[in-house]
Amino acid sequence: MSRRKSRPKRGSMGLEAQLYAEQIDGLVARWVNDKPGRLDNFVEHGWEFRLKKGASEKGDGIDARISKFVGNQKDGTPMRAYLMDIDIDWYDEDQADKQQVNDRVDEVIEAGVEGVANSYIPTDGGKSPVTFKEKH
Repeated sequence: MSRRKSRPKRGSMGLEAQLYAEQIDGLVARWVNDKPGRLDNFVEHGWEFRLKKGASEKGDGIDARISKFVGNQKDGTPMRAYLMDIDIDWYDEDQADKQQVNDRVDEVIEAGVEGVANSYIPTDGGKSPVTFKEKH
């Protein structure tokens, strides 16, 4: 192996692994890996498959969906990612719900509770117990 005298252009390698999803006005797009149950879960929550131009799911079936090969499943079979969209208002509602849960978790962490296994006690010694229940 030869050693280069100067380093080629420096850059982040992390961003190259992400697939670009062209956004359409009023929708949020995301590539979703075809892992067991994942696509069904997205569909149940309002996401729809983006179709190839001129294709229909009824006539062309799964071949109508825009997808890319992205690697292998645990069993070695090919894994595809499918381009899916959701209405931006629904997406924003989902994100607000997630943020409420995150805010409650932050409150618990910041408050700390002595005597509770795996709890975090802030350096200010906060002792106010804060609990929350996930809504399902």
